[in-house]
Amino acid sequence: MKKANLVKGMIQDIFFFDRAPLKEVSFGFRLLLHTLKERGSMRLLIVICLLLTVSFPANADIEARIARVVDGDTIHAITKDGERIKVRFVGIDTPEHRYRRHWQEPWATMATKHLGRLLPPGSEVLIKTASPPLDHYGRVLGMVFNRGVNINLAMVEDGYAFPYLVHPVMDMEEEFSAAFVRARGAGKGIHNPANPLKEPPGIFRLRVSGRAPYWWVGNLKTRRYLPPEGIEVYPVEYRVFFENESRARIAGYRKDDKNS
Repeated sequence: MKKANLVKGMIQDIFFFDRAPLKEVSFGFRLLLHTLKERGSMRLLIVICLLLTVSFPANADIEARIARVVDGDTIHAITKDGERIKVRFVGIDTPEHRYRRHWQEPWATMATKHLGRLLPPGSEVLIKTASPPLDHYGRVLGMVFNRGVNINLAMVEDGYAFPYLVHPVMDMEEEFSAAFVRARGAGKGIHNPANPLKEPPGIFRLRVSGRAPYWWVGNLKTRRYLPPEGIEVYPVEYRVFFENESRARIAGYRKDDKNS
């Protein structure tokens, strides 16, 4: 895909991370709005450069090797072309090392160390990019595979990550949900009954930042949905997030009048 076509396609996508004044705006426009509001002109310049130079389309396969593990859901990798990229694992969320001078320890360190065991430096990986392929920090979004093993899913299965299901999660919502239930039931990793992590990372960030929930939330089991303020009505393993109400309906979810 030519870069010009890629940038055009990215701008046409809706980006799933924040609400803008308009409910239906393009990925590029939402990105610029958030950048101006939160990061200032330097961040804006960086993001524009990324949009103009990005070489990773959605639904692509990137062969790379691990440079280092940043935390439980983020890595640095080097592609076969020698480009260093930062990759954010989709479908999962791990405890925060540091977020606005707050942290989720010792669980964050536990998750980071476990990912390091799964992906030691030099490991060869295949990264399947999501849609959109980049987040607002310029990180590649995707599923990471090592020797045929889905590492995103393994982090949940092994008990070191929560599901973070922003629809569509590359058509794997059910797998992530089931893996979390099994891991929690077995008391694995951060679910160890002696000292379990009780607050999901996403809820932790909302509480620390003082922000109101911004995604519409669906129940994977009942196929019902609620507005953002209903985020904690549904069990964490069944929460599926949507950028707006219309996207929930398009995905086949119906309004939850009982819990509204």
